[in-house]
Amino acid sequence: MTTTSEAAAAPRASATLRWSQLVIGIICMVMIANLQYGWTFFVPGIQKTFGWDRASIQFAFTLFVLFETVLTERHVGRAADRLNLTPSAVSHGLGRLRQLLNDPLFLRTPKGVVPTARATELAEPIADILARVRRVVATAKSRPLA
Repeated sequence: MTTTSEAAAAPRASATLRWSQLVIGIICMVMIANLQYGWTFFVPGIQKTFGWDRASIQFAFTLFVLFETVLTERHVGRAADRLNLTPSAVSHGLGRLRQLLNDPLFLRTPKGVVPTARATELAEPIADILARVRRVVATAKSRPLA
């Protein structure tokens, strides 16, 4: 049997949950807006480094995270685990990145993969791009809502 105070608490909890969902939704929208705006700061540098148009840059961005993880792990399966993806998804992403960069990027070995000379050459510029984006995201997270 519920008491009067328990019955009154249920609508308040539901209202609190809805309010929390609204606030979280607004925070996400602000973060996305900051990232979309922040992205414009990176386009000229990426275009200069790689000679790509904006669409290619947007397509490649998520693949850069995949590249960085495979480079660090030196193993597709471990990279997939770290990214919460399947090894097949990581292999597919590497295939798209290979086409985009016109290089095999990683060579298979019995113990995993090793980077090609081109992958080693691209490691620093890609790490720099990702570090810049991570700084923008960190700034967006620490900013109070207006």
